[in-house]
Amino acid sequence: MLPSLTLNIGFRYELTTRPVERYNRQSNWDTATNQLVVATKDNRSPSLNLDTNDVGPRVGLAWSPDGGKTSLRAGFGISYWQAYWTGPLTILGLGYPNYAKQELLSSNNLTPNLLLSRDGLPLASAEYDQAGNLIIPANAVIRGTNADWKSQEVAQTSVNLQREIVRGVLLDVGYLSVRGLHNNHTTNVNQAPPQPPGVDYNLARPLAQQYPQLGDIPVQFSNTASWYDALTARLVAQLNNGITVSASYAHGRNFANGNNIDQTNLYQYYGPTQQDIAHTFSAQFTYEFPLGHGKRFLGNANRLVDALLGGWQYSGFLTIRSGLRFNIASEVSLLNNGQSNRSNRICNGGLSDPTVNAWFDASCFVDVLVPDTYGNTGINPLHTDALQQLDSSLFKTFKLTERMNLQFRADAFNTFNHPNFAAPDATVGDPSAGQVFSTSVDNRRMQFGLRLFF
Repeated sequence: MLPSLTLNIGFRYELTTRPVERYNRQSNWDTATNQLVVATKDNRSPSLNLDTNDVGPRVGLAWSPDGGKTSLRAGFGISYWQAYWTGPLTILGLGYPNYAKQELLSSNNLTPNLLLSRDGLPLASAEYDQAGNLIIPANAVIRGTNADWKSQEVAQTSVNLQREIVRGVLLDVGYLSVRGLHNNHTTNVNQAPPQPPGVDYNLARPLAQQYPQLGDIPVQFSNTASWYDALTARLVAQLNNGITVSASYAHGRNFANGNNIDQTNLYQYYGPTQQDIAHTFSAQFTYEFPLGHGKRFLGNANRLVDALLGGWQYSGFLTIRSGLRFNIASEVSLLNNGQSNRSNRICNGGLSDPTVNAWFDASCFVDVLVPDTYGNTGINPLHTDALQQLDSSLFKTFKLTERMNLQFRADAFNTFNHPNFAAPDATVGDPSAGQVFSTSVDNRRMQFGLRLFF
């Protein structure tokens, strides 16, 4: 468009067809009619509509107001992830009447009741009444995918300002936004609401009158979302003294819905994900020691000294980040509907100086002892230990012939053997609640290697 402005516009359209099986051995629970629909030759993907809205625009621009030392870059794009493979493709073929759990127990633990040579494979089969209606037995495995299931959509926006501070040093600051839409979420469409003590909750299931023999009916929807926003910075430097550095930092937040117990309220426990990492810093750097021929020191050394001391390089990768988030579990539930519950949070629980024996104040979380009441503890309320790790490599390449080189390297992972602690026991009521028993990374590991180039 202009000498200082570049604009890129793109468009992508994706169409993921509905899954079919060679012999139509698929079924789906239709949430509109509350019926199990079996595939036929005329309806090979039962109760599943074709998603035709996977439109992915792309827009990007780069503008330099001063001839190249400063540039502004921005971009926006929509893409689609293949959540399809964990959605309709697997679900439609794993339900009654084409899938069944069968137990075949021998009477004496020696003689099998089933012989493949005699009986063949025990295949699931549909049952029909005299009128030709499908019979759903009490032990039937019912699964489903919502008819309006959509591909998972990711919308990403970025804005970056880059500036060459001095020759060989580039600074980049920016903003990144990632929106996840139509994320997979399983809802039990036959989930009973919380019931008073002593009541048979199976009688309170939404479909109890129509299907008294059925229990849970998990159906996958594409109705949840996630949000990630971050301020970013990156520094790339290539200095004259043999040092190269590439460092990046991000201050971000990551939230999602769909962590609900109440099947009708996707935002019941809306909150941070386990990957809600506030601060992340990483740096990769190399240093070429100024020793040996052509270097600042020992430039006139003999071949033996140069072979021993010259040409060594160091490479390091440093990671420092905030701790991951973790959940608080409760093993007590008085919901009386077959569901587990969350605890109640009566104080903050975080400690200013956590130790492996008391990572958080376990007394701040208690079981809910009031029937029919959901716990108020939010999702992932506390943080694990922060991560600090340096991985190092020391290496040198020996020239054997004109075309053959041998590289020796010594690697040290977690060089300083820093203990990065894993999540503590976070189950309410456990005697060890709040205590840490393991680390999140291995102890220091060292390895030596030779690599031949030719």
